[in-house]
Amino acid sequence: MLVTHSVDEAALLGSRIIVLSPRPGTVVLDERSELPRAEHPRTEPAFAPRREQILAAVRGEAHLNKFTFR
Repeated sequence: MLVTHSVDEAALLGSRIIVLSPRPGTVVLDERSELPRAEHPRTEPAFAPRREQILAAVRGEAHLNKFTFR
């Protein structure tokens, strides 16, 4: 398990990404994710959509997000 406040770190290293809302701390995003391990993972096609999905959840826009990754 890895707990981080870095969206990039979560997108790059996480196999399951959970985003909590501010108080009272409910789950707003809970997704399994397998980004291929690559020499330059930020250039992987799956990285940008994953990062955007996490950012949308952090901003409270998870319901607006159309990205899905598995």
